[in-house]
Amino acid sequence: MLFGFILASILVEVMGGFWTWAFSYAMASVQGDSMTGLFSIIGFFAVYVLTCLSIVNTCFAAIHVVPDNALGWLGGQMSNSFGRGTEDYVNSKTGGAITAVGSQGRPGGGARGIQDSRDRKDKMMQMQTREEKTNEDIRGSASRPNIGG
Repeated sequence: MLFGFILASILVEVMGGFWTWAFSYAMASVQGDSMTGLFSIIGFFAVYVLTCLSIVNTCFAAIHVVPDNALGWLGGQMSNSFGRGTEDYVNSKTGGAITAVGSQGRPGGGARGIQDSRDRKDKMMQMQTREEKTNEDIRGSASRPNIGG
């Protein structure tokens, strides 16, 4: 973990310095003497701070990556631990929403909700077809004279 911390500290210095250098050129072209310029500066500042936080979080994730993969880099078996929490995190954040919307609150998941909507669409199409056929029958019988009966 110590080597990961040292690597992360070096990466934060390098990437943070590059981001600050590149961002200074973007800020140099902002006009601050108008109301829109003031809002632009505030927006740019928010983007700068959020990107700096992202750089720090990403770099210091190396504290866990270096020890997990050190043996694989030295020639041992590669480990599959990189990004191990990402899939669980995404599933926990989006899985419930997709299931709830797809199944419309019923158990069984999103596929059932999609199938139910297809079934409803098919039933509506059948009802419209029956309605059109009934209307044609009514129109046809009204236009034909009743001769035999």
